[in-house]
Amino acid sequence: MSETKGVIIVSVILFVLAGVAFYLGLVLTGFNFYRAELNIDGNNVSEKLFYNTDSEYHTLYRNFESPVEIERSGVLGLENIVIDDVRCSDGEPYVRNSDCYIYPDRSIRNGCPYTEPNEYGCTFGDVYGFEKGVEYVIGSDYEISGSSVFFVDGKYYTKFVAYSGERHKLLTRDNFFVRGDGVELRSYYLPGDDVFVYVPFDGEVGGREVIELSEFEYDGSLFFMVILHLFPLLFFLGLYFIFGRELINPLVPEYVSNYPKERKAWEVAAFFNPPFARVNPDLFSAMMIDFHRRNIISTKVVGKDVFIRLNKADGLDSVEKMFYKMLKSIEDNCSDDYRDGEYFNLKKASGSVKVMFYSDLKSQAQAVQKKIKKEGKKYLSNTAVYSISIFAFLAYMVFIASIEVGIDILFLTLLYFFSSVILQVVNYNTSILMRFKGEYYEEYLQWQGFKGHFPKYSTLKTMGHKGTILWGPHMVYAAALGVAKKALKEMESHGMISKKDYVIFASMNNVGSSVAGSSGVSGSGGVGGGGVGGGGVGGGGGGGR
Repeated sequence: MSETKGVIIVSVILFVLAGVAFYLGLVLTGFNFYRAELNIDGNNVSEKLFYNTDSEYHTLYRNFESPVEIERSGVLGLENIVIDDVRCSDGEPYVRNSDCYIYPDRSIRNGCPYTEPNEYGCTFGDVYGFEKGVEYVIGSDYEISGSSVFFVDGKYYTKFVAYSGERHKLLTRDNFFVRGDGVELRSYYLPGDDVFVYVPFDGEVGGREVIELSEFEYDGSLFFMVILHLFPLLFFLGLYFIFGRELINPLVPEYVSNYPKERKAWEVAAFFNPPFARVNPDLFSAMMIDFHRRNIISTKVVGKDVFIRLNKADGLDSVEKMFYKMLKSIEDNCSDDYRDGEYFNLKKASGSVKVMFYSDLKSQAQAVQKKIKKEGKKYLSNTAVYSISIFAFLAYMVFIASIEVGIDILFLTLLYFFSSVILQVVNYNTSILMRFKGEYYEEYLQWQGFKGHFPKYSTLKTMGHKGTILWGPHMVYAAALGVAKKALKEMESHGMISKKDYVIFASMNNVGSSVAGSSGVSGSGGVGGGGVGGGGVGGGGGGGR
């Protein structure tokens, strides 16, 4: 798969996730009223809120951010909400500020459980009176008074903040009905928007702050929310163009009929096939097959099992010496049950390492990883990994916090959480967010072309299994590129490999994975690299307890 195609696929996935999270964030908010009706006459508001309960509740309420009173103070320019009446389809109507008043007689009650200051509502006290899945209506008549008035197009208005952001559901003309002469409002309000309603003011302006506007202003969180949801996509594209996009574009065929150049098996597995610069099962499998081809190990078949013998090792590089030492350690700690003379069953021996020996074997694998990571800096630049790690950490912390906050931001944080996982997977399994140094990108494309083509070689097919000397190196590189099993099956089907060799090579490939597992290899590591709403009155929202 080309780099451009990979970027497009990841971008589409992140875009779709953003769209899904944005939609769910609009329609699946916390429990609140699903419909609101406001009849406005001057500063007098008659309100009805419709609830469809998602569970049992003691109380359904509507609170405010501006102070709530039950009597008019007579002070000009004082910001407050004066509640005249409360109506309930069920439950007992109340208003609570510093005291709790039971309507309609406004008697004071000492202790109103499941109510809070600065709200009105309907309550059953300690009893779950509101049943699940039933529609209820609460309502009130109240007067709004603000400390500011707004002068727009030659007229004065009170800015009534009907509901605060994150305190209501998505409101549109289908579920938010406002009636009143000269009232100005918008056709929709996202859950994060303050719901501004401009009410004509015909009282005395004196004593109030006058705020002049060229046009009616509304709280618009749409652009901000779109950017928040698209940020993971923008972040990915930024990482790609800054850290990952290759500076050259060599013309390399999609399929290459031969391996590009002679390389050690571990070099191909670590630097020219993902996961990059990491010890992984493919790397160990390739080295096992290479050791067998170079007669560093001898093999024999006993029943259905393949046993190996370690021969004298000459001409090994530093990584190969480390791997040979690991095999020697497994042999030295191998149970007699898995021995046959000088040979031992590596797969069973590595799968049953003793607990005390496991830590030693793991430390040897970590030494191999450290060496490969150091060598990887010659081939690859992976500066993006630091940014991805920071993004993943922040996404995880916000995700944990959202569990405490509630559903209102849950889908956004889920988007960030899963996006961070996707970015880590992309960085682990592809070269999209890495940049090859020098000419190595062209060689990487050639190895990937060879991976896609192998083993469809007409010349090798005609030679049959006698051509082992030719297809031996190909088998090593097939294992390094992670396609050994597929290659072996095709080679067997075309008569390119004998049954015995098939069993041995398949065993070497599986044993490499077994050694990786017994040494704790998980693919870790890698290349380092004033008033409510600004002069308004009201605020708050609905809910249940």
